[in-house]
Amino acid sequence: MALQKQLKKPCNDTPTDLFQQKNELRALIANQRDTLSFKQINELSKQVTERLIFSNEFKAAATIHCYVSFRSEVRTHELIQLILKAKKRIVSPLIDRATKKLKHYSYASFDQLQPDRLGILEPPVLPECETPCDELDLVLVPGLAFDLAGNRLGYGGGYYDDFLKDVQAVKIGLAYSSQVVPVVPIWQKDEAIDMLCTEADLIRFK
Repeated sequence: MALQKQLKKPCNDTPTDLFQQKNELRALIANQRDTLSFKQINELSKQVTERLIFSNEFKAAATIHCYVSFRSEVRTHELIQLILKAKKRIVSPLIDRATKKLKHYSYASFDQLQPDRLGILEPPVLPECETPCDELDLVLVPGLAFDLAGNRLGYGGGYYDDFLKDVQAVKIGLAYSSQVVPVVPIWQKDEAIDMLCTEADLIRFK
């Protein structure tokens, strides 16, 4: 609740107001999350992972779409290796610079991931490994902030919202409990998640 008090009074009358609210919240959460030490990130991420892998949704999924974590995001490097060890199919995204959309590729080993120009690990671009949305059973979603209605605030590029609108699979946000806020300001085009997994809880919205 303290975070909500730091934000300016919500005003949903115009797109400009909503844009400003989103950017204020992005800055607050990003700055807060970036204060976590590497040790804290690892410990909290381990707890998130443990809670996730014991869920029925994770156990039932044969093909799992998982982002590759960067900087202070909930760390997924070890999770990806657990998915591979469990003999599940792993799929991760990359940004297609030509179309400005996400593409999705499966891979057989964490060692196949290579950094892009920003240092974010990406799967190899192999035509035979490109994976359509209807083959996914579970999508693990990054974000900056989430609320208890299932709304998500991303990084502003719209890549995940564009992707998630075509996804029928279960969508689970991964976050620290400190990223959960009372209200996430949303556009009509913003896509909600089905579940939220933090170190403290696994919450189902649908």
